[in-house]
Amino acid sequence: MQHILERVKHPLTAGKVEPVFRTLKSKLRANWPDGEALFDTLEELVAWYNEDKPHLSLNFERAETPLHGFVRKLTPKDRADHLTAYPEDQVHR
Repeated sequence: MQHILERVKHPLTAGKVEPVFRTLKSKLRANWPDGEALFDTLEELVAWYNEDKPHLSLNFERAETPLHGFVRKLTPKDRADHLTAYPEDQVHR
């Protein structure tokens, strides 16, 4: 994974990450009707965001998550290697 810094005074780049932060903050503050927290840890929330929550910017008709998009864009060899290492990431669609 490569870390890419945004350009100074370039709101488009910063604007792409703002919805992520807004979702994470609102879900961390959210509670079930009985008052119990929706997510107990940040790790649990990030796993839900990346593995379970469909994203409009991806193939929303197929309810694609960031994990599905990541696996879909891998080369065939890299996809086979990834799914061998992480069989739980297998996309059944």
